[in-house]
Amino acid sequence: MAVSENTASTPVAAETPEACTIHRILFDKYHPGYFGKVGMRYFHKLRNKFYCPIVNIDKLWSLVPKDVKDKASPANAPLIDVTQFGYFKVLGKGVLPYFAAYCRQGQACVEDR
Repeated sequence: MAVSENTASTPVAAETPEACTIHRILFDKYHPGYFGKVGMRYFHKLRNKFYCPIVNIDKLWSLVPKDVKDKASPANAPLIDVTQFGYFKVLGKGVLPYFAAYCRQGQACVEDR
């Protein structure tokens, strides 16, 4: 039997916008970046405004000098100024020793475990 000219070769439901959206979501899940540029444009983006190196809590203790580590105790917790080491944001991955340590980033002073 021959296919007439007005008969679609694909089902009509596959051409609906909802089907295209679902296809895009699933395709983008396993092939990120396939659909090219997405998101808002930022004209004349100066990268130095967004410069913010990070350090995790588990690496924070390695910034402390050895003599300060030896003097540290639950009553005498060290103050770690991460901006001296070139970091500006502290993320919460990992743990510190059993006593409290104070971490200074910028002007704010944040208390960690």
